[in-house]
Parts: sequence; C-alpha cells; structure tokens
Amino acid sequence: MISVEKREILPVLASSNFGKNEMFARGVSSIGGTIKALFNEDEIKHEVLGASGDGYRYVAEISKRKLDDQRRLEIQQGGNSDFAMFVSDSMMIIDGKPFNRDGNSPEQIQKVLDEINSSRNIEFIGALSFGRKFGVSNFTVLTYFTATTFKDVDSLPISISDLPNFSEKFEAGYISCTSHNGNFEYTKKKQVEGMADNFDIFRPYISALTPELISFGEKSARFEKEYGAIAEALIVDHPFNNMTFYTSCNESQDVNAYCRILQDDSDYFDIHGGSCALFTLALEKQLRDSGLETKIVLYPSDRPVVKNGHSGILAGDGNGSYYFDPGMSIPYPIPVNANIPLFPFSSGTDGKDILVNVADANGDSLPDLYIVRRNACGVGAEMEGEPMLASQVMDRVAYKGVAPEILRKFEKVRKFVKIDFHNADGSRAVGILHKLKSENFVVKIGKEQNTNEMTPEQVSEYLIGRFSRSDKRINYILEQIEKIVELN
Repeated sequence: MISVEKREILPVLASSNFGKNEMFARGVSSIGGTIKALFNEDEIKHEVLGASGDGYRYVAEISKRKLDDQRRLEIQQGGNSDFAMFVSDSMMIIDGKPFNRDGNSPEQIQKVLDEINSSRNIEFIGALSFGRKFGVSNFTVLTYFTATTFKDVDSLPISISDLPNFSEKFEAGYISCTSHNGNFEYTKKKQVEGMADNFDIFRPYISALTPELISFGEKSARFEKEYGAIAEALIVDHPFNNMTFYTSCNESQDVNAYCRILQDDSDYFDIHGGSCALFTLALEKQLRDSGLETKIVLYPSDRPVVKNGHSGILAGDGNGSYYFDPGMSIPYPIPVNANIPLFPFSSGTDGKDILVNVADANGDSLPDLYIVRRNACGVGAEMEGEPMLASQVMDRVAYKGVAPEILRKFEKVRKFVKIDFHNADGSRAVGILHKLKSENFVVKIGKEQNTNEMTPEQVSEYLIGRFSRSDKRINYILEQIEKIVELN
C-alpha cells in the first residue's frame, strides 16, 4: 500500500504580467506566489497552429503546452520543492477564430475592426491550465467574456482597462466542451452578467483567473499529491492484460471462473494484472483503505453485447470529488465539479486520445467519457468518436455481483487479446497484440505504430534485443505467448 502524503503544496503562477499576478494573489486560498515564465510562447503558438481554425481549442492547446514546457524546464533547473503550477492565457476571438496581437497586416486589423463594430460584440477566451510540478496531469478550463459595445472600436489591440469606456453590457462564464462525431462542441455556462459599471466582477474571466477556478486547481493538485501515487503505482506494477483471461477462463466460458479471480483473496491481479474490472476493484480498495469515500461508475461499452463494459472510480475527501480510471491507464485523479467544466484532455498512446468531460452531459453529476481516435497524430488531426455517458453508480459489493458476467460476455465476442505494460505517465512501455486462433503476434513499444506480424520466435528475439532477458515484463510476455501457442 502506498502511503498518503499529507503535506502542503503551494500554488504558483508562471507569469510576468502584473495584472494576472495581482488577480492570482487575490484568488489563492493560501500563501502563493509567482515564478518566471520559462516557456517560449512564440514557438508554442507555431506548434499548435493546426488548431487555429477552432479558436477555443487553439487557446486551450497553447495553455496546455505552456504548462508542459514550464514543468519540464522547472524540473531541469533542479530543486525538490513541489507546488501547484498554473499558467493563464487570454485571446480575443473573432467569428470563432483567434486574433493574435502580432503579425497582422493593416488590412487584417481593419477587417477585424469592421467585424467588431458591425456585430457590436467583443469576445475574449481565457484559459487556465494547472497541475503539479512533479505530477503528470495537465487540466485546462476555458472561460469567456463578452462585451456589448455602444460605440465603434478604432484600434487594436484593445486595452482591457478601456473596455468599460465603450461597452454597455458584460457577460462571463465557463466554456463546456464535448466531443461528438470527432468534432468539439461548445456550450457557454453563464456565471455573471450586468452593466459595465461593475467591471471588477468580470475582469478575472478574461484571463481565467476567477477565485473559484484557482481554488479548484489548488485542491486538485493537493489531492493528486496525496492520492495520485496510488493509481500510478498500480498502473506501473500491473499490465493491462486480457490475454490471460483467454488462456485461463475462455475455454469453459464459465462465469464462476471470473467470480473466482475477482474475489478479494484472489492473487490473480497481483500475478497477471487484468482488464478495467480488476483495475477498478484493486484501486477502489486501496483508495477506500486510505480513507476516501468511493463509488464505482459504470459506462456503456463500444460493443453492444456488453451494456456496462467499462468502469472507473468516483472518490471524495470531503473537499471535492475525483474520478480515477486505471483501466484506461490514467495515472492521476481527475477533478469533478458540476459547475467548472474541464476542457477535454488527452491520455494514451497508439493514436488514441481518452477525453474526459465532467460537465454534466447526461443530466447528472457523474463524469462522462469521450473516447476519440485520431486518424493522424498531432494537433489538427481528424478525429472520430462517440461519448460514453455514465450509466450507473454502485458500491463494491454490487459491482462484484455484475462484473463476472461482463467479463464473460467480453470474452465470448473478443477477437484480439493483448498485454500492455505502462510507464508512470500512463503511456505504453511495451506490449503484445494477438488475433485469436492466428499464429502470429504484433509487438507494441512506446508510441511506435508497428503493425508487422511476427512468429513467436521472432517476437522473442526482437524483445530480448530491444530490452533484456532479465526484464520481468519481457519474461512474462514470452511466457504468455507460449501458453497461447499451446492453446492454439
């Protein structure tokens, strides 16, 4: 059992902007501060240019990359102090597309001014990304601010402090995002509206530095520091493995075989790992033993024969709710708040993104999942996928009553089996994929997009050449291949 570390973690904003620093200082609930921004903003904007057709996503991607780079560069500089790290961004959006302050011709600027003065509307999108310095999570929340103008704007960029001088009405709130048919869809969640004479209420939404949002990020980082290591260790120490189900349970297709491996006194998971059902039960017990209140959440599978084929854990400490999904190899808790929607984030390898949205898409307060597969890698790639809305919540005893039948149904329709070992960040380290009843296997290492089939002998030679015969993961994979060969 991983011990829970209950030490304070201070919030810091990576920024040299005086106005942002001042808002951040007003919003933190404890002693916080600011640190030098180490990231290169121009390089980041160029890297995510493929997302610029979608202004909301463009701002979010920039913010995420800034946090990733800041974290990497802070660690390179050394020091053992952990802290909750924030980066803040804001950008004006014109007709759904971002307006960058630099690099615009006079003609482009005039076109934007004409659009603003014609619509009598100015929109800013703010983005706040947060995570621990020594963590791997990177969460982003988008805010919006709109101003209804009563006279023409004659120059760009617009000074934020001048907005009340030519605006009569303001509105601000959060941006909720979901994914449908591979497209991001956005909904504005209004928090405040009013006249321009009360600008101080609206100002934090321009840069996504509302006190509520800063507090949300602080609590998330503290919770991850205390409980994230439990999920991380579970994912690193146990492979995602449905190959052994096939060799040990599939021949009889007896539901009692699955009942036995799901018992609390079974050593199956410790030896073989398993699918999301076993990961869910193992992590739920550890979190509950650590003092958290836990519930198991069920989701529909992408296979119609299995109604509730996926599961995760909803855990709370009295100060907030968090979602864990070890079956999808997400090694950190995801904060759940019905009022604050997370922008979808990526976790996974092999060209697949696991996007999690907790914005109440199903009429409840449970986190809804979006599994999105990219047709190409990188920002701007075409995506496809459907939402997996939370379908049911139950306790451990009830879940153990339904999980064996779920596993049995999966094995009856399964055509491929696999074993995947993972790194601490949830990415694949090494794995093997096998089409049932065939003679060959496909080796998966890291993010390599390998689809070449190999014989068992070729797999053994290849893996030992890339790793080592003394690597326990490689030994285990080769042992399971031998069992598959015997069964075939």
